[in-house]
Amino acid sequence: MVSVDALDNPKERASYVITKIRYLVTAEDGGNDLKTDKKLRAAISAFQQTFKEIKTDKLVSYYACALNKGLIFFQGWMYISENYLSFYSYIFGFENKISVELKNIKSIEKVKTKGGSSDDGLSVETKSGSNFKFTNLFNRNEAYEVLLQ
Repeated sequence: MVSVDALDNPKERASYVITKIRYLVTAEDGGNDLKTDKKLRAAISAFQQTFKEIKTDKLVSYYACALNKGLIFFQGWMYISENYLSFYSYIFGFENKISVELKNIKSIEKVKTKGGSSDDGLSVETKSGSNFKFTNLFNRNEAYEVLLQ
């Protein structure tokens, strides 16, 4: 696990600390303080409606991103809950819905996207061999740290 001492970049250190604090506050108080935020409440509602089979799982964080399926990118939302990594997109009648239990994730890697010109991607490999590439993830480092916890 990464510690704050291992991070050289001040922005990465700040992002790491903020992510850690958010996680601890959510775990400690059941998320009551954070739920007052309108955007978070909307995300929790969308998560619970979309992923009914895991709606009791507590949402830790969420990120706008795109799922890369070959030449096609599906813009949507990545949801990270206590036990799952989920993604949902609905564009032009095409629905993409993914839910992977965190314990079934084999590896998570930061990747460059857009032909190697942008540091905004994550590659997630499951123990069963499935591979998911997420791009346009503007808070990639934060999402990465949350997933490692």
